[in-house]
Amino acid sequence: MRGRDGDPWLLALAGLDALIALLAVWGGVELAVGAAAFQLPVEWIAPLGLHSWLWPGIALIVVIGGSMAVAAVVSWNGTQRAAETSVAAGAILVAWLLFQYVLFGLQAPVQIITAILAAGVLAIGLGAAMRSDHG
Repeated sequence: MRGRDGDPWLLALAGLDALIALLAVWGGVELAVGAAAFQLPVEWIAPLGLHSWLWPGIALIVVIGGSMAVAAVVSWNGTQRAAETSVAAGAILVAWLLFQYVLFGLQAPVQIITAILAAGVLAIGLGAAMRSDHG
């Protein structure tokens, strides 16, 4: 078993990071192709000079999907900085959500769900980091 020989903190991080990475890739693809369930008002991103959700979808895949995927692999492998990597990915996700909030406010339940998932990553990551510092 991976995750520093079955460390439940790192295994939980690996699972949560992987879940968020998969959801980010799925959401990013759906945004980029303009899927029916993901057709958001272009007015929300007009202040950025964008006229479609293609680039935000790609950014979601790369920034959130990518950072969470790296964190999932690092946590699964149980490397020395696994917890810190997940905390960094969680912080990137929080920054992403704050940017959304500043740009167009709270518009969809998925933003709240994502904030809860980000809080979970940060809490578990900080718990794992504290355990590795003391153990």
